[in-house]
Amino acid sequence: QSSEAGAREACRPLKVRADLGQLSPVYETVQVEGRVLTRLKVGPIPAEQAADLCRAAQVSDPWCRRAG
Repeated sequence: QSSEAGAREACRPLKVRADLGQLSPVYETVQVEGRVLTRLKVGPIPAEQAADLCRAAQVSDPWCRRAG
């Protein structure tokens, strides 16, 4: 998302679909190819649980699977 407000809005359906209720989201502002974006992070969680979470959230972005 391009803003924190947009990332928060996108997180709402993920909380239900991927059961993020037990995790606290963190919104991180980053620059990617000259654009300022807001990245949603949750965790820390084990890698296997992260992969399950990405599948449940229907997120295929490589950052979803990234550790650390």
